Amino acid sequence: MKVKVDKRKATIFVLVLMMLFIIVYGIFMIKHRLDYAITDAVFVDTENINNVGFQRVNGKIILMTKKEGELVKKGEVLAKIDSRTYELIVRELKAKIAAKENKR
Repeated sequence: MKVKVDKRKATIFVLVLMMLFIIVYGIFMIKHRLDYAITDAVFVDTENINNVGFQRVNGKIILMTKKEGELVKKGEVLAKIDSRTYELIVRELKAKIAAKENKR
């Protein structure tokens, strides 16, 4: 018994099968990418970032020379503190030293 095969129907059938395969493969690849991380080498150009230390002092800040996020260079002044308090402390200590030296 011979089966008549219409070329047009056969072509449509093959195209539908190929489309189904592509759709199933696409779904599989999307799911695979969501489940597994893809890694690759990354090269980052950085500048030297050094740890910065500050001496903790009390006083009123009278001038801020930089804003948050601005680039800072080595030795650059970031803020100025009112020095009157420290100058007074230095004078008092010098007076105490002089008084002790005079007692000898």
